[in-house]
Amino acid sequence: MALEDAARAIVAMRTAELYAFVPEALSERAVSAMHDMRIAAKRLRYLLELVGFCLGEVAGEAQAQARALQDVLGEIHDCDVMLERIAASRDRERDGFDALAERFAALRAAHFARFAALWEEIEQSGLGDRLLATTFSSPEHARSGA
Repeated sequence: MALEDAARAIVAMRTAELYAFVPEALSERAVSAMHDMRIAAKRLRYLLELVGFCLGEVAGEAQAQARALQDVLGEIHDCDVMLERIAASRDRERDGFDALAERFAALRAAHFARFAALWEEIEQSGLGDRLLATTFSSPEHARSGA
């Protein structure tokens, strides 16, 4: 199998994997789905770093958006971990932990708003469809950016 053919097949699979977490990950309390979506974004991003040249310009855009998703979903995950730790510690020492929990909850809400806006931007741009379209086209078509 030629590199271009293999790249298109694997990118199609990784793109589908990322999109499989929607709409569940867009629920503010879908902690596991968001974490799994972050891993899927990371896999797609790293794959595009290796074989994006086979897919044309849309691969660069998809790589940048996958990185942005990975970053914001990582920030949400960090808040989730801290909120769990705060909740576990709060039982032992109440002083200050409520304020700390409120701070991380607000930070998480801000990150979630960024995630939701980013996903809306990705959806509105048709990036997923455009990236998948390159996976079903010829290598020459992808390189020309058509």
